[in-house]
Amino acid sequence: MTRHAIVMMTLLLLTGCASTNVSRDYDTSVDFAAYRTWAWREAAPQETDDPRVENPLLGSRIKEAVDGNLRAKGFDPGTSGAPDFLVSYRISYSQKIGSSGNVGFSVGFGRSTGSRTTGVSVGSPSTYEEYDEETITLDIHDGETGSLAWRAASTRKVRTGQSPDEITADVNQRVAEMLEGFPP
Repeated sequence: MTRHAIVMMTLLLLTGCASTNVSRDYDTSVDFAAYRTWAWREAAPQETDDPRVENPLLGSRIKEAVDGNLRAKGFDPGTSGAPDFLVSYRISYSQKIGSSGNVGFSVGFGRSTGSRTTGVSVGSPSTYEEYDEETITLDIHDGETGSLAWRAASTRKVRTGQSPDEITADVNQRVAEMLEGFPP
């Protein structure tokens, strides 16, 4: 096995351990400096029987967190006239399979009379678990064209048994991390 393959396997194992993953993307042709006012864009209803998705309490927390973050960045909610940009959010859940326990990885080199040897050992985790992953996606649409200008998503393992205060703190942190990159 080459050193490049060993490094790639190690990186893949380490990235699987991240607790919250935030990704961002945007349209490089958009003049974000022109954005000053915003409003909520009515999103199409998500057709699901999952009560976690159709949760107005979580939706209110997300909207409050977005509102606070955008105001702190100097953006005004568009109360009169057409806003410069529109904000929407989406929540989704997916089932994943993860591992718990230690993953072992070792490399060995040896030499004997007239030959060299190399060995690689990878130990698998001791247990596997099924879990749900939650993604909150924030979209910024241009107010004039309606086209998607910026998107951020925060994905993490679902935490159960949280109090309303803990849920609010979690949403506030995740929204702040997503909007950290806005405007680009």
